[in-house]
Amino acid sequence: GANPNDHGPAYTANQIVSMVRSLTSESTLVAAAIAGIRTADFSDRVARTAAIRLSGPAVAVTDDVTPLLHENLRERAGLLVIAGTGSCVMARNTSGGVVRTGGRGPLFGDPGSAHQAAIAALRASADSIDGSAPVTALAREHRSTLVFVNTRRLVERVSHKLSERLGVEQVVAHHGS
Repeated sequence: GANPNDHGPAYTANQIVSMVRSLTSESTLVAAAIAGIRTADFSDRVARTAAIRLSGPAVAVTDDVTPLLHENLRERAGLLVIAGTGSCVMARNTSGGVVRTGGRGPLFGDPGSAHQAAIAALRASADSIDGSAPVTALAREHRSTLVFVNTRRLVERVSHKLSERLGVEQVVAHHGS
């Protein structure tokens, strides 16, 4: 992925440069629609960095939703709804004004997204298993839990704590390193 919120604008610009160089050496314009671009300033930073490194073609960068709005609505007023892993709603009025909600990713919220639905289901089930909420279907059928963490040390720590609560025979740990 090249989401600048996850990797920073310089990394995202490097990804654009790498792709352009691998595809062609004759570009006069590079247009990139990238998840995570939310402001004109952020877009400009990524575009300027990529343009400097490419030293040739002009670079235009926007978010990954705006091109869908313009392509599907053309010049008409209307509404674009995206509901998948992430979610976003954009609308354009008859004067050409655009408003947007959602599309902020899992940290700041994508109401209606598959990610948010999964988190809500897991929270309800965890509360059910802990006894602090009514039993859910997911909790009733619960046979195993996967816990994802980003360091080996944390895998070992979480496994140890779970083993203390549930018993050693109930916990299996694996790390990718």
